[in-house]
Amino acid sequence: MAAKDMHIAVLCDRTPNEHPSLGRAKLQMVTALRDFAGQVTEFAPLPSRGRIPHATVDALSTQITNGGYDVVLSVFSMLPTHKLAIPQTIVQGAIPYAVRGVPARSTGRGKMEFDVFNRPMARWLAHRDATTLRQLDMVLWPTDVLQEGAVKQYQLNRASSHLVPLGGHCDCLGQGRARLISHVAPIHLLFVGEDWLSEGGAIAFETLQVLRRLGIDARLTVIGCLPPDKHVNDWVTVHPFLNLSVPDEQAAYCAALERAHFLIRPVSDSFGFSVCDASACGLPTLCCQAGQTPVQENINGHILPIRSGAEQYSNWVRSYLDSPGAYVALSRRCQDESKERLTWSSWGAKASQILGAGVGAKRNLVG
Repeated sequence: MAAKDMHIAVLCDRTPNEHPSLGRAKLQMVTALRDFAGQVTEFAPLPSRGRIPHATVDALSTQITNGGYDVVLSVFSMLPTHKLAIPQTIVQGAIPYAVRGVPARSTGRGKMEFDVFNRPMARWLAHRDATTLRQLDMVLWPTDVLQEGAVKQYQLNRASSHLVPLGGHCDCLGQGRARLISHVAPIHLLFVGEDWLSEGGAIAFETLQVLRRLGIDARLTVIGCLPPDKHVNDWVTVHPFLNLSVPDEQAAYCAALERAHFLIRPVSDSFGFSVCDASACGLPTLCCQAGQTPVQENINGHILPIRSGAEQYSNWVRSYLDSPGAYVALSRRCQDESKERLTWSSWGAKASQILGAGVGAKRNLVG
C-alpha cells in the first residue's frame, strides 16, 4: 500500500501533562506520520492501569471499524488492542517506550533479572504486556536493547519486530558548526534527566569533581531535575524544568546543548530524546553499556561498561582534550548519525514504509 494513502488510529494511555517529554515526542511522531503515512486520528487517552472497561473497548471497536482505518497504533504504551473487535485487515501495532522487566535486566544496577514479577500486580501487568506483544502485527522499537530484551524475555516473533529510532525534541539544532575542545577553555558537561539519583546524576557530578581536581576547568549543567545540595557548587548550573513549548525555555535548552562538550548519561532505562538532540548539534554522549540510549560506539559517543564510575567518564573527557582533532571528527560523526537515523523525518519515512508493507501484506493474506 502506498505510504501516503494510509489512515492511522493513534491510541495512548496518558495525557501530555502526565509526561511532558513523551507528550512532545508523541506530537512530533503524529506530525511525522501525517507527513509520510497519510491521515492520522488521535483518540482520547485510555486507562493505563487495571482493566479497560468492556464498554470502552466496545465503543472504540465501533469507532475504528466504522472509521475506515488501516492501522491501529499504540504509542508509548502497551494497550491490549488485540481485544478490539475490528476487521482482520486492520494492522495492529505499537511503539513501546519501555517494557516491564526489560529495563530491570538491562541497567546492571544489581536488580534481579525478573524482579518485576515479584509482586502480583506486576506479574499481571507483565502477563498482559506479553500477551499484547505476541498478538500485535508489528512493533516499532526505539532502541536495539529494548527490542532484544523484549524479544528474548517474551519469546516474540522477530519478523514482526522492527528497529526504528525516534527523533529529538528540539528543531533549532543541527547547523553543521564544527565543535571544538581545548585545554585553554572551560569544558562543559551536560546532564539531562528527570530523576537525579536513579539516572546517575551523582556520577555526572563526580566526573566534574574528578576533572576539577586534575586542574581542568570543568562545568556541569543540569536540566530536568533538582540535585541535592551536596551535588551543587559554583560550577554547577541547574534548570529544574524547561518547557520546550515555551520559546525562551527551548532556547535555554538549545544553548546548553550547543555549549556542552559531552552529554553524560550514566543510567538510561528509557529512550534518550536528549541524545538525539545532542547528536544533531555534534555533541557526543557518554553512556552506560546496557542502557536504552540510541548511541552507536564511536559514532555519536561512547558506551562505557556497566558500573563505570566518574574515573571512567573523566578518562574519555581527558583523552579528547589531548586529541582535539579526534574530538572534531567524533562531533562530525554525531551529526551524520543524526541526519541518517535520529530525526523525526527519518523515523517517519521508515515507519510509514514498514506500516504500508504491513497493510498490504495483511490485506493479501486476508483477501
